[in-house]
Amino acid sequence: MRQVHRLLVWGVSYRSAPVETRESLAVPAPELPAYLVQLLRLTGASECALLCTCNRVEVYLVDAARPERLREAWAARAGAQVEGLVYRYEDAGAARHLFRVASGLDAMVTGETQVLGQVRQALQSAREAGTAGKVLNALFCHAVRAARRVHSETAVNGRIASVSALAVEAAVRRLGTLAGRRVLVVGAGKMGRLALSQLRREGAGEVLVCTRDPGRARQVPPDCALLPLEEGVLRDALSRVDLVVSCTAAPGTVIGGDLVAAVLPARNGRPLLVIDLAVPRDVDPSVRELEGVELYDIDALDEYGAGAGREQVERAEAICTEEAGEFAAWLRQQRAVPVIRRVRERAQRIRREELERAMRELPGLGERERRVLETLAHRLVNRVLDGPIAGLKGLARQPGGEGALEVLARSWEGRGRDDKRKQAAL
Repeated sequence: MRQVHRLLVWGVSYRSAPVETRESLAVPAPELPAYLVQLLRLTGASECALLCTCNRVEVYLVDAARPERLREAWAARAGAQVEGLVYRYEDAGAARHLFRVASGLDAMVTGETQVLGQVRQALQSAREAGTAGKVLNALFCHAVRAARRVHSETAVNGRIASVSALAVEAAVRRLGTLAGRRVLVVGAGKMGRLALSQLRREGAGEVLVCTRDPGRARQVPPDCALLPLEEGVLRDALSRVDLVVSCTAAPGTVIGGDLVAAVLPARNGRPLLVIDLAVPRDVDPSVRELEGVELYDIDALDEYGAGAGREQVERAEAICTEEAGEFAAWLRQQRAVPVIRRVRERAQRIRREELERAMRELPGLGERERRVLETLAHRLVNRVLDGPIAGLKGLARQPGGEGALEVLARSWEGRGRDDKRKQAAL
């Protein structure tokens, strides 16, 4: 009998690895389908998915025959030893970890809601690449359900519920106020739009938005100036603003050290605060060395994270544990699938054999009578099987139910023809 599916997650997050490591392991969206297919071949897994956010890179594998190959591939990709930076969870532990991530309990901002959309996108990407099967579909959909419960039944997501909001909060603390301040937001994706919303609530003055995608224009508030993401435009904007929030999905540097250095004379000593939320990073780290410029990357925001009340967090943790137990029971239940399939196949074979025998003994039956007999046989088999199949599923859900399932599987096979002949000869 086939054993229960094995679930494994390997990852790095802001808790275990610096942003330099995470950005080297991040996979650009255009490369993701091929990367997922490569992971299947590399690890011998039956399913795989990649969850990649500004705070984490995680690979989810099902029935991986060679999971250690992933560590080797990551070491080659990062160009460094990743030993000691990678965490690993299995089976129910892996499920609980994903549920905590989706609920924002493992986020820099406790209760963050944006990561839930990223969990959904990870599943969608795996589906499009053809690497998500029954187990990962169930796992990620269950994670979404757990997160919804956490957000509806607890108050873990307080006033600050996204990394973008955390960035604006950090800017307020560093600058004192954003009222009347000029701000440049680089990138008009979801993270950028969340930042814009928070900036408006804080009373920011002139807000400039640079993006490569003209289609984002209708998603940017009309009181913001929408600009193309070009070097000349960036240079002019950097010479005028007080705050930069950068959050593009670009694969490399968008704001270089030379570019920022070139605009400093035009700033006449006015300080510039730059917050880089992107992974891979948008802003060259060398900008931090320039006089008058203060640069924060995603890891530097950790000290500004807002925690929810202990009681609310404990309730959210209990929900994730409960939901992980339900998923683990579902996973164990899959052990009964081969047994149930054999039960059904044998029952249907018996139904056909007995129905054919009855038809031969009643040769004068009309078409209507034959259909009635066929329907009767079909309903009888289904009603007789309802109880045993429900019992098999219930047994499989229980921890340690493998032994009983194995006995049932063997007993259902019955004796073969050779066994019957041997018994007759005795």
